[in-house]
Amino acid sequence: MEKLRKIQTWWDIYTCLHENGRAHIGEVCKKMKYTGRGKNRDTISRYLNEAFEKGIITRPRLTLANHEGSTLYAYLLKCTEKRTELFEILRKHPEVLYIVLLNGDYQLFFTSRSNQVLLPCPHEVSPIFTPIYTMPGGWNRSEQQCLNAVTSHIYEEGTLSRSVFDPLDWDPLDWQIYNVFRMDLRQNLKKVAENLRVSYETIRLHLYGKILPQTIQFLGFFPRGLQNYSHIFFLVKTPYERSFISALSKLQTSCTIWPLQSHLICMVYFQHLNLFLDTLFNLEKRKIFKEYYFLLPVEFDESRPSRERGTPGQNHL
Repeated sequence: MEKLRKIQTWWDIYTCLHENGRAHIGEVCKKMKYTGRGKNRDTISRYLNEAFEKGIITRPRLTLANHEGSTLYAYLLKCTEKRTELFEILRKHPEVLYIVLLNGDYQLFFTSRSNQVLLPCPHEVSPIFTPIYTMPGGWNRSEQQCLNAVTSHIYEEGTLSRSVFDPLDWDPLDWQIYNVFRMDLRQNLKKVAENLRVSYETIRLHLYGKILPQTIQFLGFFPRGLQNYSHIFFLVKTPYERSFISALSKLQTSCTIWPLQSHLICMVYFQHLNLFLDTLFNLEKRKIFKEYYFLLPVEFDESRPSRERGTPGQNHL
Protein backbone atom coordinates (compact mmCIF):
# COMPACT_ATOMS: atom_id res chain seq x y z
CA MET A 1 0.00 0.00 0.00
CA GLU A 2 2.85 2.36 0.89
CA LYS A 3 4.56 1.60 -2.43
CA LEU A 4 1.38 2.35 -4.38
CA ARG A 5 1.02 5.65 -2.53
CA LYS A 6 4.58 6.63 -3.41
CA ILE A 7 4.09 5.78 -7.08
CA GLN A 8 0.89 7.84 -7.10
CA THR A 9 2.80 10.79 -5.60
CA TRP A 10 5.57 10.43 -8.17
CA TRP A 11 2.97 10.35 -10.93
CA ASP A 12 1.34 13.52 -9.61
CA ILE A 13 4.74 15.25 -9.58
CA TYR A 14 5.45 14.00 -13.09
CA THR A 15 2.19 15.40 -14.46
CA CYS A 16 3.08 18.81 -12.99
CA LEU A 17 6.55 18.78 -14.54
CA HIS A 18 5.11 17.56 -17.83
CA GLU A 19 3.27 20.88 -18.06
CA ASN A 20 6.31 22.92 -17.00
CA GLY A 21 9.69 21.26 -16.59
CA ARG A 22 11.03 24.25 -14.65
CA ALA A 23 8.15 24.42 -12.14
CA HIS A 24 9.54 25.08 -8.66
CA ILE A 25 8.47 23.03 -5.67
CA GLY A 26 5.95 25.62 -4.53
CA GLU A 27 4.17 25.46 -7.89
CA VAL A 28 4.21 21.65 -7.83
CA CYS A 29 2.72 21.57 -4.32
CA LYS A 30 0.00 24.01 -5.35
CA LYS A 31 -0.98 21.97 -8.41
CA MET A 32 -1.00 18.81 -6.29
CA LYS A 33 -3.07 20.66 -3.65
CA TYR A 34 -0.37 19.72 -1.15
CA THR A 35 -0.68 22.91 0.89
CA GLY A 36 -1.91 23.98 4.28
CA ARG A 37 -1.29 22.93 7.87
CA GLY A 38 0.90 19.85 8.31
CA LYS A 39 1.99 19.75 4.65
CA ASN A 40 5.62 20.70 4.17
CA ARG A 41 6.91 21.38 0.67
CA ASP A 42 10.19 19.68 1.70
CA THR A 43 8.29 16.38 1.56
CA ILE A 44 7.50 16.86 -2.14
CA SER A 45 11.07 18.04 -2.74
CA ARG A 46 12.37 14.77 -1.24
CA TYR A 47 9.97 12.77 -3.41
CA LEU A 48 11.16 14.61 -6.51
CA ASN A 49 14.85 14.09 -5.74
CA GLU A 50 14.22 10.41 -5.04
CA ALA A 51 12.32 10.08 -8.32
CA PHE A 52 15.26 11.60 -10.23
CA GLU A 53 17.80 9.39 -8.43
CA LYS A 54 15.85 6.16 -9.03
CA GLY A 55 14.95 6.99 -12.62
CA ILE A 56 11.24 7.06 -11.85
CA ILE A 57 11.12 10.48 -13.51
CA THR A 58 13.82 11.53 -15.96
CA ARG A 59 15.11 15.05 -15.77
CA PRO A 60 13.21 17.43 -18.11
CA ARG A 61 14.97 18.09 -21.38
CA LEU A 62 14.51 20.12 -24.55
CA THR A 63 14.34 19.24 -28.21
CA LEU A 64 13.30 20.99 -31.40
CA ALA A 65 10.52 20.51 -33.89
CA ASN A 66 11.52 20.36 -37.56
CA HIS A 67 12.45 23.97 -38.37
CA GLU A 68 13.79 24.97 -41.75
CA GLY A 69 17.56 25.34 -41.47
CA SER A 70 17.90 23.25 -38.31
CA THR A 71 16.40 19.93 -39.36
CA LEU A 72 17.53 16.80 -37.55
CA TYR A 73 18.30 13.79 -39.76
CA ALA A 74 18.17 10.08 -39.00
CA TYR A 75 20.69 7.69 -40.54
CA LEU A 76 20.11 3.94 -40.67
CA LEU A 77 23.17 1.96 -41.75
CA LYS A 78 23.63 -1.58 -43.04
CA CYS A 79 27.25 -2.43 -42.30
CA THR A 80 27.75 -6.07 -41.37
CA GLU A 81 31.54 -5.71 -41.51
CA LYS A 82 33.55 -3.57 -39.10
CA ARG A 83 30.42 -2.06 -37.56
CA THR A 84 32.04 -1.65 -34.13
CA GLU A 85 34.97 0.24 -35.67
CA LEU A 86 32.56 2.51 -37.53
CA PHE A 87 30.58 3.04 -34.33
CA GLU A 88 33.74 4.22 -32.55
CA ILE A 89 34.54 6.62 -35.39
CA LEU A 90 31.02 8.04 -35.56
CA ARG A 91 30.63 8.53 -31.81
CA LYS A 92 33.53 11.01 -32.01
CA HIS A 93 32.26 12.68 -35.15
CA PRO A 94 31.51 16.40 -34.55
CA GLU A 95 28.16 16.25 -36.37
CA VAL A 96 26.81 13.09 -34.71
CA LEU A 97 24.45 13.88 -31.85
CA TYR A 98 23.14 10.45 -30.87
CA ILE A 99 24.28 7.02 -32.04
CA VAL A 100 23.25 3.44 -31.35
CA LEU A 101 25.04 0.20 -32.24
CA LEU A 102 22.36 -2.30 -33.22
CA ASN A 103 21.58 -5.92 -33.89
CA GLY A 104 18.85 -6.55 -36.42
CA ASP A 105 17.96 -5.37 -39.90
CA TYR A 106 20.20 -2.30 -39.46
CA GLN A 107 23.51 -2.18 -37.60
CA LEU A 108 23.82 1.53 -36.76
CA PHE A 109 21.42 4.38 -36.13
CA PHE A 110 22.51 7.96 -35.58
CA THR A 111 21.16 11.50 -35.74
CA SER A 112 22.79 14.63 -37.11
CA ARG A 113 21.94 18.18 -38.12
CA SER A 114 23.70 17.43 -41.42
CA ASN A 115 22.20 15.40 -44.25
CA GLN A 116 25.59 15.11 -45.96
CA VAL A 117 27.62 12.85 -43.68
CA LEU A 118 29.55 10.64 -46.10
CA LEU A 119 29.59 6.98 -45.09
CA PRO A 120 31.42 3.86 -46.30
CA CYS A 121 28.42 1.53 -46.27
CA PRO A 122 24.81 1.39 -47.56
CA HIS A 123 22.49 3.61 -45.60
CA GLU A 124 19.19 5.48 -45.57
CA VAL A 125 18.75 9.07 -44.43
CA SER A 126 15.54 10.90 -43.62
CA PRO A 127 14.57 14.14 -41.92
CA ILE A 128 13.11 13.68 -38.46
CA PHE A 129 9.87 15.57 -38.05
CA THR A 130 8.48 16.76 -34.73
CA PRO A 131 9.23 14.00 -32.17
CA ILE A 132 6.56 12.63 -29.87
CA TYR A 133 6.97 11.64 -26.21
CA THR A 134 4.10 9.71 -24.66
CA MET A 135 2.60 10.04 -21.21
CA PRO A 136 2.20 6.44 -19.99
CA GLY A 137 -1.48 5.81 -19.33
CA GLY A 138 -0.66 2.36 -17.95
CA TRP A 139 1.70 3.55 -15.21
CA ASN A 140 -0.46 1.89 -12.52
CA ARG A 141 -1.14 -1.35 -14.41
CA SER A 142 0.79 -4.55 -15.00
CA GLU A 143 2.82 -4.92 -18.16
CA GLN A 144 0.51 -7.64 -19.44
CA GLN A 145 -2.57 -5.47 -18.90
CA CYS A 146 -0.92 -2.63 -20.82
CA LEU A 147 0.05 -4.87 -23.74
CA ASN A 148 -3.45 -6.33 -23.87
CA ALA A 149 -4.75 -2.76 -24.18
CA VAL A 150 -2.37 -2.13 -27.11
CA THR A 151 -3.58 -5.31 -28.83
CA SER A 152 -7.28 -4.57 -28.34
CA HIS A 153 -6.97 -0.87 -29.24
CA ILE A 154 -9.28 0.30 -32.04
CA TYR A 155 -7.02 1.36 -34.91
CA GLU A 156 -8.20 3.92 -37.44
CA GLU A 157 -6.32 5.16 -40.47
CA GLY A 158 -4.54 8.48 -40.07
CA THR A 159 -0.94 9.63 -40.45
CA LEU A 160 1.00 12.26 -38.58
CA SER A 161 1.62 15.75 -39.85
CA ARG A 162 5.11 16.21 -41.25
CA SER A 163 5.27 19.97 -41.18
CA VAL A 164 8.43 22.00 -41.61
CA PHE A 165 8.28 25.19 -39.56
CA ASP A 166 9.79 28.58 -40.31
CA PRO A 167 13.49 29.07 -39.49
CA LEU A 168 14.34 29.87 -35.88
CA ASP A 169 15.22 33.52 -35.31
CA TRP A 170 17.94 32.59 -32.79
CA ASP A 171 21.23 34.39 -32.34
CA PRO A 172 24.42 32.62 -31.13
CA LEU A 173 23.57 33.27 -27.48
CA ASP A 174 20.17 31.60 -27.93
CA TRP A 175 21.91 28.50 -29.25
CA GLN A 176 24.37 28.57 -26.36
CA ILE A 177 21.55 28.74 -23.84
CA TYR A 178 19.59 26.01 -25.63
CA ASN A 179 22.64 23.74 -25.61
CA VAL A 180 23.08 24.27 -21.87
CA PHE A 181 19.47 23.44 -21.01
CA ARG A 182 18.96 20.77 -23.68
CA MET A 183 19.99 17.90 -21.40
CA ASP A 184 18.65 19.31 -18.12
CA LEU A 185 16.00 22.00 -18.11
CA ARG A 186 16.05 22.42 -14.33
CA GLN A 187 19.53 23.92 -14.14
CA ASN A 188 20.01 26.99 -11.98
CA LEU A 189 19.73 30.22 -13.97
CA LYS A 190 22.29 32.09 -11.87
CA LYS A 191 24.92 29.38 -12.37
CA VAL A 192 24.24 29.27 -16.10
CA ALA A 193 24.56 33.05 -16.28
CA GLU A 194 27.93 32.89 -14.48
CA ASN A 195 29.20 30.12 -16.79
CA LEU A 196 28.14 32.00 -19.93
CA ARG A 197 29.34 35.32 -18.48
CA VAL A 198 26.08 37.14 -19.06
CA SER A 199 23.57 38.59 -16.65
CA TYR A 200 20.84 36.60 -14.94
CA GLU A 201 18.22 38.81 -16.59
CA THR A 202 19.68 38.12 -20.04
CA ILE A 203 19.47 34.37 -19.48
CA ARG A 204 15.93 34.65 -18.15
CA LEU A 205 14.72 36.77 -21.07
CA HIS A 206 16.27 34.51 -23.72
CA LEU A 207 15.14 31.27 -22.08
CA TYR A 208 11.55 32.26 -21.35
CA GLY A 209 11.07 34.73 -24.18
CA LYS A 210 12.54 32.84 -27.13
CA ILE A 211 13.79 29.34 -26.38
CA LEU A 212 11.01 27.68 -24.37
CA PRO A 213 8.20 28.92 -26.66
CA GLN A 214 9.99 27.35 -29.66
CA THR A 215 11.13 24.06 -28.17
CA ILE A 216 9.56 20.84 -26.92
CA GLN A 217 9.94 19.89 -23.27
CA PHE A 218 9.97 16.20 -22.45
CA LEU A 219 10.57 13.88 -19.53
CA GLY A 220 9.85 10.21 -18.99
CA PHE A 221 8.01 8.24 -16.32
CA PHE A 222 9.12 4.73 -15.34
CA PRO A 223 7.16 3.45 -12.32
CA ARG A 224 9.69 0.72 -11.46
CA GLY A 225 12.75 2.86 -12.17
CA LEU A 226 14.48 3.21 -15.54
CA GLN A 227 17.20 0.71 -14.63
CA ASN A 228 14.59 -2.05 -14.27
CA TYR A 229 13.50 -1.81 -17.91
CA SER A 230 15.14 -2.80 -21.18
CA HIS A 231 14.41 -0.99 -24.40
CA ILE A 232 14.10 -1.75 -28.06
CA PHE A 233 13.93 0.35 -31.22
CA PHE A 234 11.69 -0.67 -34.05
CA LEU A 235 11.10 0.87 -37.44
CA VAL A 236 7.49 0.70 -38.58
CA LYS A 237 5.45 1.73 -41.59
CA THR A 238 1.72 1.91 -40.96
CA PRO A 239 -1.34 3.79 -42.25
CA TYR A 240 -2.49 3.90 -38.60
CA GLU A 241 0.22 6.19 -37.24
CA ARG A 242 -1.98 8.31 -34.99
CA SER A 243 -3.83 5.32 -33.56
CA PHE A 244 -0.60 3.41 -33.03
CA ILE A 245 0.85 6.27 -30.99
CA SER A 246 -2.37 6.41 -28.96
CA ALA A 247 -1.94 2.69 -28.33
CA LEU A 248 1.67 3.15 -27.20
CA SER A 249 0.39 5.75 -24.72
CA LYS A 250 -1.35 2.88 -22.90
CA LEU A 251 1.96 1.30 -21.91
CA GLN A 252 3.48 1.35 -18.43
CA THR A 253 6.35 3.65 -19.42
CA SER A 254 7.01 6.65 -21.64
CA CYS A 255 7.90 6.01 -25.29
CA THR A 256 9.72 8.11 -27.85
CA ILE A 257 8.60 8.28 -31.49
CA TRP A 258 10.62 9.91 -34.26
CA PRO A 259 8.53 10.40 -37.43
CA LEU A 260 10.61 9.92 -40.58
CA GLN A 261 9.57 10.62 -44.17
CA SER A 262 7.58 7.40 -44.50
CA HIS A 263 8.26 5.44 -41.30
CA LEU A 264 8.27 5.82 -37.52
CA ILE A 265 11.21 4.96 -35.30
CA CYS A 266 9.84 3.97 -31.90
CA MET A 267 11.80 3.47 -28.70
CA VAL A 268 9.81 1.36 -26.26
CA TYR A 269 10.70 0.14 -22.76
CA PHE A 270 9.64 -3.23 -21.39
CA GLN A 271 10.34 -5.81 -18.69
CA HIS A 272 9.56 -8.97 -20.63
CA LEU A 273 10.65 -8.99 -24.27
CA ASN A 274 8.60 -12.08 -25.12
CA LEU A 275 5.38 -10.33 -24.08
CA PHE A 276 6.19 -7.28 -26.17
CA LEU A 277 7.07 -9.38 -29.23
CA ASP A 278 3.82 -11.32 -28.87
CA THR A 279 1.96 -8.02 -28.95
CA LEU A 280 3.69 -6.91 -32.16
CA PHE A 281 2.96 -10.29 -33.71
CA ASN A 282 -0.73 -9.89 -32.83
CA LEU A 283 -0.75 -6.45 -34.44
CA GLU A 284 0.93 -7.91 -37.52
CA LYS A 285 -1.85 -10.49 -37.78
CA ARG A 286 -4.35 -7.65 -37.66
CA LYS A 287 -2.44 -6.04 -40.56
CA ILE A 288 -1.73 -2.87 -38.58
CA PHE A 289 1.77 -2.70 -40.09
CA LYS A 290 2.80 -2.58 -43.71
CA GLU A 291 6.32 -3.39 -42.56
CA TYR A 292 8.40 -3.31 -39.40
CA TYR A 293 11.98 -4.03 -38.40
CA PHE A 294 13.55 -4.78 -35.04
CA LEU A 295 16.55 -2.71 -33.97
CA LEU A 296 18.07 -4.20 -30.83
CA PRO A 297 20.44 -1.75 -29.07
CA VAL A 298 23.87 -3.06 -28.12
CA GLU A 299 25.57 0.18 -27.16
CA PHE A 300 24.72 3.85 -27.48
CA ASP A 301 26.32 7.24 -27.09
CA GLU A 302 24.56 10.55 -26.63
CA SER A 303 26.52 13.67 -27.40
CA ARG A 304 27.50 16.54 -25.20
CA PRO A 305 25.17 19.48 -25.72
CA SER A 306 28.05 21.43 -27.23
CA ARG A 307 27.81 19.31 -30.37
CA GLU A 308 24.36 20.66 -31.17
CA ARG A 309 24.37 22.99 -34.16
CA GLY A 310 21.86 25.27 -35.79
CA THR A 311 23.32 25.09 -39.31
CA PRO A 312 24.12 21.83 -41.10
CA GLY A 313 27.36 21.38 -42.94
CA GLN A 314 29.14 18.79 -45.05
CA ASN A 315 31.31 16.24 -43.26
CA HIS A 316 33.43 13.30 -44.28
CA LEU A 317 34.51 10.11 -42.58
